[in-house]
Amino acid sequence: MKGGLILEGMVLRTGARVAVGLCLLLCSGVGRAADGGVAAPRTEEVTFRSGDVTLAGTLWLPSGTAPRAAVVLLHDEDSGARLPPEPYPAFLVRQGLAVLSYDRRGAGRSSGDGQPWVAGIDAWADDGLAAVRLLRERTGVRDVGMMGFGQGAWVAIHAAARAPDVGFLVLVSGGGGPLWKQQEHRLRNEARAKGLTGPEVVDLQEHLTALHDARLYSPEREAKALKTLDFQLKRAKRRRWYPVSPLSRFEELPLPRLLEVQRGVWRNVLSYDSTEDLGRVRVPVLALLGEVDEVTPTLAVARALSQGLARDAGSEPPRVTVKVLRGADHRLVLPADAKRPGVETMAEDMFPTLEAWLREWGPAAP
Repeated sequence: MKGGLILEGMVLRTGARVAVGLCLLLCSGVGRAADGGVAAPRTEEVTFRSGDVTLAGTLWLPSGTAPRAAVVLLHDEDSGARLPPEPYPAFLVRQGLAVLSYDRRGAGRSSGDGQPWVAGIDAWADDGLAAVRLLRERTGVRDVGMMGFGQGAWVAIHAAARAPDVGFLVLVSGGGGPLWKQQEHRLRNEARAKGLTGPEVVDLQEHLTALHDARLYSPEREAKALKTLDFQLKRAKRRRWYPVSPLSRFEELPLPRLLEVQRGVWRNVLSYDSTEDLGRVRVPVLALLGEVDEVTPTLAVARALSQGLARDAGSEPPRVTVKVLRGADHRLVLPADAKRPGVETMAEDMFPTLEAWLREWGPAAP
């Protein structure tokens, strides 16, 4: 298929096709014990270096068989510790993959400072690539990919663009376009959830637009930047949406330090736009997005991924499937059933889609 974009049902396809109707691997026999039950995966505690940082994680391995490939799990913005984003590790191990989940720098047992005004997309991509190297050393497999969740999807794109030997990408709820747009989408929805009115949300958006103006963080405009930031902070404190403003986290900081922090967050994270990196990715990609995601702007991300990954008409485009799961949120979970309050259910075609893609395009293909 030539770099086009087809919207069919809720699947955007570019150069790939997803088979449906397959049952989960739990029903298939891979990873089963001799008595017919499912063999529990083996786990190992590991540490590895990324520059001057030591990262700690858990390695999940298929029981009784060598892995055919491996995958690194990359964190969402609000999950620094390695608590495994279940049920993904167990599912992937049953596909015959080794899985590494680790504490992001500055969290859990990992050293370093992971705050976005200190670290950011570049450092987190370096850490992900160090995890890929560890998996190759520990498992002996060459086909090692990345599975990024939310912000981790952008990190995975950046890492794969820098290291062509990353074998494949699975992106969950993110990865396409600029991160500042993702933050604005999230904060607007957070404001609505707090009961703010339409005009108040518009006012909040004007505030965010000012904070996301790259000119604000130019070193040559220090005096004007301090004046603008002071005005925005004082204005925000008089609004009901102030708790939603990024500035509310740092209101006790002196103004010069607040500007320094905001400049670091902009430079290291929010200014990152994956568009250029997408053009460098040449591996199979599966993106899974939730239709009602209030954290990530689903359709904008879906189009950015589909168009960016196939935009180079002069070469063979990577095999990419971008699927929007009906009714699913940022975690690809469906709303709780009124008859079963508090019980969360994954979107029913999420795991069949992932299994089918791994068999057709990914490393689990025989």
